[in-house]
This record gives sequence, C-alpha cells and structure tokens, in this order.
Amino acid sequence: MNKQVKLISFTVIIVMVAFIAYNYTNFNEDVVLTSNELVDKATVHDSLIDKSIVVYGTVKEKLSANNKYALLLEGSNEKNILCQLNENQIVKTKKIEINEQVKIRGIYKGKLSDLILLNCELLDHTYD
Repeated sequence: MNKQVKLISFTVIIVMVAFIAYNYTNFNEDVVLTSNELVDKATVHDSLIDKSIVVYGTVKEKLSANNKYALLLEGSNEKNILCQLNENQIVKTKKIEINEQVKIRGIYKGKLSDLILLNCELLDHTYD
C-alpha cells in the first residue's frame, strides 16, 4: 500500500508540473489581430484583458503630452485603439505618418470610448 501511495503522489506531482508548464508557455504568447478584429473581439467579451496583443492597423492620429507618446489606430464601429508607447519608442514614433500602416505590440487593458493598449512597442511600419 505504501508503494501505491507514493506512485499516486508522484503521478499527481507530474501532472501538476505539466499543467503549470503548459499554462505558463501559453500565457506568454501574443494574440495577433488586425485593428478591426481587436475591436470586434473586445466588444463581445473581455477575454483579452492583460494579454499581449500584436495589432496591425492604420495610424489615425499621433498624440503626445508630457513626454508620453501614443498612436491612435483606426478601428471599426466608431471605436479606435489607443496605443500608449514606451519611452524607448519615441524616435520610431516620430517617423510614423498619419494613414501609415503599423504593427504594434502592447498589453490590452480594456475599453472606454476607445480600446487601450499600454506598454506598446512599434514592431513594423511597412507591412502589407
């Protein structure tokens, strides 16, 4: 009986470690969406909150205040995506033009009048 208890305990530990490892690796994966897909998905439910999102979209407006920079990406259904950029993105941001298409990674925090992505970094501004 003692061997059975050890075997069951060992099996439970292995299953728990595998479960934690699986969830940890999947937690860090980016969700990749276009700006319209992000708006549509976020409107239906909040399953994306606190997830790393890579979004492709068109720059509608460039914003700056108090050395903070943001890009507003065109969305759908009268909702846009506000991407607050990290400080190390200032030089890249200044090169971006209105109506230019960009690829940005950030953490989705929810929606007010627009969807909010924080800690954003500009990945590309020449995608097809």
